[in-house]
Amino acid sequence: MNLKEARDQGYKEGRVSWTQGYTTRKFRSEEKIKVKMSRFGELYYLIPSWRSTRFCKRQYLVKEEI
Repeated sequence: MNLKEARDQGYKEGRVSWTQGYTTRKFRSEEKIKVKMSRFGELYYLIPSWRSTRFCKRQYLVKEEI
């Protein structure tokens, strides 16, 4: 699943946490950003950190309430 598909299904950005690893700082369209599932069943994708090359941020997605 990519970010565009997740947003079409009603997900929006939630909390942000730090994680060890690196993700590119180059621009990526929503179709190219892969959404993954954590071991607790939460959807997330990685966003770059401008402070560190050892860590990146994990942006969680939550379902919008209608």
